[in-house]
Amino acid sequence: MAHSQNYLGMEIFIEFDIGTPGQTLRILIDSGSDWFWVTTERCRMCGGIKRYDHKKSTTYKKIGTEDVVLQYGSGGAWGDHIQETVCLSLSRACSGFFCEPVCVTDMNILGINGQGTGLQALVSDGLMGLSPVKIGDDRPDLFIDLAY
Repeated sequence: MAHSQNYLGMEIFIEFDIGTPGQTLRILIDSGSDWFWVTTERCRMCGGIKRYDHKKSTTYKKIGTEDVVLQYGSGGAWGDHIQETVCLSLSRACSGFFCEPVCVTDMNILGINGQGTGLQALVSDGLMGLSPVKIGDDRPDLFIDLAY
């Protein structure tokens, strides 16, 4: 099974491997948005601990040249629209049917290069939106729809 964590009983995190080879990042689950994003090595003031580095991935593709800007109640985030391989991280002790890798190739995500001060307090390395409604004007993919 994928490794998940609960932070103060209010936030749920799941570890994902982003890119090839996978860079393991701790992603916050968000039911109110629709983008999947990760902080990049270019984001010096972002919250979280780890950063996604596209130079270490053989499956990275940048889409377009314009920054995508996301607005949340607590602040904004901006970065590059990219396509990348995204996999649920599996616990090393896992065995059996539910321990098969779940991966999506060429998934549309954002590589966040900057965040407003309201988001810098996040303790995650990224965010996975679960909203079934496409909120943004750029067409993001929902991991859950693509994986199953």
